[in-house]
Amino acid sequence: AQAAGLARAGKAWEAVPRLLELLATDAADGELWLHLAASYGRLGLATAAREVLGAMPAMAASHPSAALVRTLVAGLADDRVSVDWREATLAANLDVVRNGDGDSAAALAAALPAWRERARAHAVFRSGDGNLVQRAAGQGPLSAWSRWGDERAAAAARTASLAGARGVADVRPVYVRGFESPWLVARLGGALVRHADGSQARLTIVEPDAAAALDGLSLLDLRGVLSRAGTECLIGPGAVERFERLLAQRRETMIAGPVFEDSQAEGVLSAALGRAIDAQSRALEDLRRRIGERYAGRDRAWWGRRYRSALGGGGEPLRVLIPASRYTTFLRHSARDLGAALRRAGCEVRVLTEPDAHSVHSALAAAVCFDGWGPDAVVTINWPRGALGPGVPAEVPGVMYVQDAMPHLFDPALGRSLGGLDFVMGHLHSRFFTGCGYPAARTLQCPVVACAEKFHDGPVDSELLERHRCEIAYVSHQSQPPEALAARLIDECRAGTGGGGAMPAVIEALVPRVRAMADDALRRWHWREIVALAERALREVTGAEPDASETTLVVNSVIKPLADRWLRHGAAMWAAEICARRGWRFRLYGRGWESHRVLGAFACGELEHGEALRASYRAAAVHLHASSGWMLHQRVMECALSGGLPAARVTMEDVMALRGWAEAAVGRRIGERPDLDPGQGREAPIADHWEAMAWAAQAQRLGLEAGPTIYVERDAAHKPWLNWAGSAGMAYEAAWLLGDWSRTCFADAPSLERLVERAVERPDCRRELSEAIAGRVRRGLTYDAVAGRLLRLMRDELSRREGA
Repeated sequence: AQAAGLARAGKAWEAVPRLLELLATDAADGELWLHLAASYGRLGLATAAREVLGAMPAMAASHPSAALVRTLVAGLADDRVSVDWREATLAANLDVVRNGDGDSAAALAAALPAWRERARAHAVFRSGDGNLVQRAAGQGPLSAWSRWGDERAAAAARTASLAGARGVADVRPVYVRGFESPWLVARLGGALVRHADGSQARLTIVEPDAAAALDGLSLLDLRGVLSRAGTECLIGPGAVERFERLLAQRRETMIAGPVFEDSQAEGVLSAALGRAIDAQSRALEDLRRRIGERYAGRDRAWWGRRYRSALGGGGEPLRVLIPASRYTTFLRHSARDLGAALRRAGCEVRVLTEPDAHSVHSALAAAVCFDGWGPDAVVTINWPRGALGPGVPAEVPGVMYVQDAMPHLFDPALGRSLGGLDFVMGHLHSRFFTGCGYPAARTLQCPVVACAEKFHDGPVDSELLERHRCEIAYVSHQSQPPEALAARLIDECRAGTGGGGAMPAVIEALVPRVRAMADDALRRWHWREIVALAERALREVTGAEPDASETTLVVNSVIKPLADRWLRHGAAMWAAEICARRGWRFRLYGRGWESHRVLGAFACGELEHGEALRASYRAAAVHLHASSGWMLHQRVMECALSGGLPAARVTMEDVMALRGWAEAAVGRRIGERPDLDPGQGREAPIADHWEAMAWAAQAQRLGLEAGPTIYVERDAAHKPWLNWAGSAGMAYEAAWLLGDWSRTCFADAPSLERLVERAVERPDCRRELSEAIAGRVRRGLTYDAVAGRLLRLMRDELSRREGA
């Protein structure tokens, strides 16, 4: 009754094995014969269905339902899979496998003759849904199948959670036992895609039985999976041992990951992986002990002597470790450029990057460096050094290089964890000090710098220059439209714990408001309104007063990214319209632009961060820049250093940053000249100070009101986020990087068109502006300048007596 019920329900894969068992003991049951034939028919297995119809008892053959089954089977296509087809499929797969592991190729070659004999002794059939079933050749209609089941559906079910759980940053390796289910291998290959950041998880296939591997490789074309970067096959005797040796070689990377093996495989791979993970943990513990002994007793005084000796020319060069993930673009280049500058300053530097696009470093990677090399400093980008794992000793100076406003950086617990050997450089957000307890003395304000060694105005290959010639160019990887970004942010929130809480509704409320602010960026886009916008959305959705951490999260994770998209895409759309109307060329570089509905027509692919990018900077009349932050940006500086002219979209954030420079400069002068103090008030007449006058003139040229007075920032020296190069207030070169904004910036399409027109028609003017900007960059905004300031800061602070 159960078998018949499965057959009636259309569950043919489950029904057939049960029906065969019953017919083996009661071959006279006509109804069972009909159910078996119908089940084969539903699966598209024409050969087996016709055999059953031809062999069934007369009672079953005369049953009214028999005619319907015969009609069903009569329309089925031939389901037989020839030995020739299997051999051709196998040969195609082997061509790929043989290019990999030599031991695997030898094992497969040795097993091939016996496999060919066995292949002719078995019959293979293809079901209507693409599965392959197998049994010994020449068997009767009630013979059992040696290969049976909906393997495609099973493979999809087994890999569903894997594909759903893996994100862009997930490069965990995946392990599978053999090719028993080639559909599982195929599904894994499809799930482990190459992400936008270049990462792609490694797929390791281990099969000790070469004959079993040949069977699986003959059933499905797996060349796409087998030839993908990151797939490796270990086949034949000793495959498990080779697998363990491979894991040991990769102990400095993450080796833990999902294992796919059937229960009859007795967990061989899982056991091998478990042993490797245990060995990795023991190795880390051994290294921690040795590193602890090596660095024990190295306090501030010890490091002060070490830095004075090294930087004074009498001691060994300082050894600096800079871990940098290969799965970033700017940050990876930034780490390398900073490392090169530190080398030019006399240090020995190691930039620790993953060995390939299929690996992520484990805690052992940094520990090995500390054990064998003994760094005198570690520079981590956007993360505290504790993120490197327990192999990094607390007794070594650490520098956290902040380049992005990531949420974890605003956690007060992080600020409290920073001790006397911790330094912070890069973007110094005010909340670091007003709410998170960052060390004010051990900081270096240097939001963005450029590499003058890589980007310079020297000769460029003429062919490369001509290839990138155009009136307007723009480089950005932010090709996803703003609306799509908003949808993705909402989906990511909902996919998280508890469905994202109130955040999806907050994002939905913010989308139109952020767009309105971005569209009127010159008058509305500045930090006060951004914060107010975040607080208002949180208050409306939650009904409660938001705290500072919630507001900071919304500002940095939602509002700024969305505004960035609208500002960037808006500028690109202006450029596209202008170039189409004027007959100018617009070249749009970066990932994904070819898929944009409008801007895809201008997409030119990616540019490597080197000569191609330098040529593009030089060859374009102007290079666009747009950002929700201020215009002091790496690409702006690189462009000018290369002999190009940057054109920046100006926002109120830029205007307020320039005003901040003027306020700090006026405050500093008043501190030095008490006779200039305006009294108890905090406002000073603009006309009394040239810095204030310069700011007012710039604001007025943009059509903004300046007013008669300026706020006096008397405490700039005690506010690290206002400090630049160790002095109160941002450096002049940084504040006035682009000079007169009316000649180098735009706020709308007409002002952009005027700027480009002048650059095209007045190459002398373009050259003059470019040289002036490049001169300001070279005077203090290069990696070499920052490297020197950082080393001096560390030397001086480490030499300072505790509590002084």
